[in-house]
Amino acid sequence: MTPTVLHIHAGPPKTASSALQRFLALNRARLAAEGLLIPRAGQRGDGAHHPLARALAGLAAAERPGDACARLAAEIAAARPAAALVSSELFLPLIRCGLAGRAMRALARAGLRPVFHVVLRPQEELWNAAYPEMLRALLIPRGFGGFLADRLRAPGRDFAVQIRALSRFGEVRLHLMRGPDGAGPWWSVLAAAGIAARPGPGWTEPGRVNPTPGPIAVWALAETARRLSREGRLPGLAARIAAGQAVIAVSRGFPAEPAPFSGLDAATAARLRASLRPANDALARAHWGRPWDALFPEAAARVWQRRVFLPAHAEAGARAQAEAMVEAALAAARAAAAATGAGGARDRLRDLGLRLALRLG
Repeated sequence: MTPTVLHIHAGPPKTASSALQRFLALNRARLAAEGLLIPRAGQRGDGAHHPLARALAGLAAAERPGDACARLAAEIAAARPAAALVSSELFLPLIRCGLAGRAMRALARAGLRPVFHVVLRPQEELWNAAYPEMLRALLIPRGFGGFLADRLRAPGRDFAVQIRALSRFGEVRLHLMRGPDGAGPWWSVLAAAGIAARPGPGWTEPGRVNPTPGPIAVWALAETARRLSREGRLPGLAARIAAGQAVIAVSRGFPAEPAPFSGLDAATAARLRASLRPANDALARAHWGRPWDALFPEAAARVWQRRVFLPAHAEAGARAQAEAMVEAALAAARAAAAATGAGGARDRLRDLGLRLALRLG
């Protein structure tokens, strides 16, 4: 029996993943008519398959990896589509950490052939945007400088290293965050999945989703993560996930700011691009026959301006706003962690392993 192709949009984070997921959810019926199933198994209302990714990695309290795999395979078998597509930017780090390999092999045994889709953008943009997201999830209690130093030391700073981790379990196809026509990456992903989709009538576009927060909000998120770390309120991975989800929900209500956070200035961004160019060029030439900067001309020409919040140099009103954000996030995180309870030794070990793996890239 010929396996059904399961397309897995694996991330990484901050490459228009949330917009892609919303596009899939909004256009589910039309995609099904085209022969591409967007499974509901392990899918949130916003289109993200984060619950599925966590379950397959053994990080879901309510569902074992084998059960999650069976539920997904049963939905696909019942629909009998030409192919299926799931999307979660958690797949890439979880597989890279070695947490989802067994589930990937179980999917293959269930008659599904994984094909991974990875969307690329320049690392300086990626890391600048990913820092607030990791703070929101309470995965790092570090300042931007320390986070950036970790990224530069990590093997995963080279996209080819991340791609090799996925290639152990299936074919990997690469996409650019913004195509030559400026369209979102979902069109490229759909084309690679066999759907002849083009921007135009009949498709519902996702709009702007999950923008980078402003400097005050980012400082508040970092301060929240630091205080929780000092308090030791996140005893295991289950508590960290619950608290992080609570902080994410609260942070979406933070007041809007005039401009998004930027931890980079022009000189730092230029140094990053120069140090990463050899590996990026090798990857770009191997897959597209062009140098990296030719794939992202706007990024190469971008002039970075550092925008951070420093309480000591801020007005009293801004300091009060920042502290109110911290208190709101702390209250939500403490309540969620307390409701989850202290995890066992295995849960604590998984928490440590995931954070170390993310730090190492």
